[in-house]
Amino acid sequence: WCSWGWACEVTIAPGVAPGGENLALDGMGVVVWPNPNNGRQLWMAIDGLTDDVRTIAVDVHDLGGKRVMARGIALPTGQAGAQHGAMRVDLGGLASGTYVVAITAGDQRHVERLVIVD
Repeated sequence: WCSWGWACEVTIAPGVAPGGENLALDGMGVVVWPNPNNGRQLWMAIDGLTDDVRTIAVDVHDLGGKRVMARGIALPTGQAGAQHGAMRVDLGGLASGTYVVAITAGDQRHVERLVIVD
């Protein structure tokens, strides 16, 4: 119910991820592919990590904000702070739709939209 009648217009800002974080942080470069995806595996490359980062968390949320997948990736010893080669993330066969992928490394967070198609 709106003060102007039975219907209200709602605008969803494209730059907000689950929890209210911004879509990208300076300092961490992330490339995610393929997108659109078949729902089985996702590849990513990350650079600009700080030396204290030892693990990367990858969370996938549906557009309702529900977390549908969570994975942790351990970085090889001696590679923190460097550019990391391609890393594979098993998506487990996500259903067709649009998702939000949140990649967290230390106190840095990067968020991408991911489209799954059959």
